[in-house]
Amino acid sequence: MHGSLIKQQQNCHSDIVQTNPSTLHAAMFSKNKELIKANVNVQNTNGHGALRMTSINGDIKMTELLVKYGADVNIVDSQGRTPLHYAAYFGTIEIVQILIENGADRWCIKGSFLQSQFGNSQIVDTRGFTPLHTAAYYENTEIVKCLVENGANVNATDNDGRTPLQWSQHQGHEE
Repeated sequence: MHGSLIKQQQNCHSDIVQTNPSTLHAAMFSKNKELIKANVNVQNTNGHGALRMTSINGDIKMTELLVKYGADVNIVDSQGRTPLHYAAYFGTIEIVQILIENGADRWCIKGSFLQSQFGNSQIVDTRGFTPLHTAAYYENTEIVKCLVENGANVNATDNDGRTPLQWSQHQGHEE
């Protein structure tokens, strides 16, 4: 009997999260593990999901939990950005490491998605920025080092033909 009730509750949680992505976001903030397990990859109409949010707000424990429950570390939002882009931008080195350790694409190439959207599998977001471009642009030195140490392409160019180093120099960064 208890097993049946638990199964029904899990199905109910899954249905709620599937139909209302903000339910997952609320579950995340309230640390409701049962709701979080329902569908960790649900996104709203802008492609914003839970892992994107934890990458932005620097929530290391929730990022670990989402990854544990099967969150797609390479999920792309409507701007073509992955959680690694946001972690690089907001400067949470621990989240960058968690994402990379769990298979995040350091170049954030989503082959078929990007080819169908832009005709070029090397373009990563709508500006052509890789996470390394983003970290260099905003002078997140620790994250630049982490990405380079993990094999990020330092010669990748964006839509304007600029490398991460060129963007860093353009912004007046000295490191």
